[in-house]
Amino acid sequence: MSRVSSRTFAVNADLQQQIEVKSVSLGIGQSMPVNCGTHDDLNCNANVQQGDADVSSSNKLHVQSTAAGDFKADANMQQGDADVSVSNKLHCQSSAADDFAVNANVQQGDSDVSSTNKLHVQSDSRSNFSTNASLQIGGVDVSASNKVPVSLSGGGVSGSQANLCNAQSVASASTSTAVNVNAGTHTIVGNTTDTMNDIIVEISEDNTNYYPMNFTIYPPMSGSFQTTVDTPTKYLRLNFNGAATVTAIVMSIQKKIFV
Repeated sequence: MSRVSSRTFAVNADLQQQIEVKSVSLGIGQSMPVNCGTHDDLNCNANVQQGDADVSSSNKLHVQSTAAGDFKADANMQQGDADVSVSNKLHCQSSAADDFAVNANVQQGDSDVSSTNKLHVQSDSRSNFSTNASLQIGGVDVSASNKVPVSLSGGGVSGSQANLCNAQSVASASTSTAVNVNAGTHTIVGNTTDTMNDIIVEISEDNTNYYPMNFTIYPPMSGSFQTTVDTPTKYLRLNFNGAATVTAIVMSIQKKIFV
């Protein structure tokens, strides 16, 4: 007579028979309910399915909840089956601007707006664009003590030696060499052997048509002379009223205007 194992009729504390199932095979369409008070006691190695098909990129899991905090997922946000990225930016739409808030840098041309990528602004009416900013020079607001320097075109001449006359023998009505000064303030210095006649300062814009200024140079008995001309002329020369030997220089500086 064969021996019957005690496990064949094992019972629990409530005298309920316990059965050990080692392998169960179910047909297609069949299911077996499983219930356990401790969820850690039930392990299952199976793919999550939706509509009898494995969840995948073409069968995404539907999620619905009345409370946003009930759903958590460690996945990349997608739009059009592609991860949201610099080339697939998230589309946002709202009938009220206040409904959309985002903590991100403003970009232009896929680059953050910065000192080297300034924001382009365009408007058909300049009254549509307002900015509350102060004009600055050197990082300091423009004020009575920090004026905006405005330079005239041209840089003047440094005043090479004898650029007007180089020991030139002159006669009445003869002129010196014309110099392109192209600046605002000019200093004329020189020496003449004629201390009896004045020297006329002439200016021009085209180096062809010259016009006398409203003052002349009267050399002292030493023959050495100096005068300053403050006018934004382009060309300057001297016109002599007597025979003499003259050496003369003009030095010009670029004039700055503060507004």
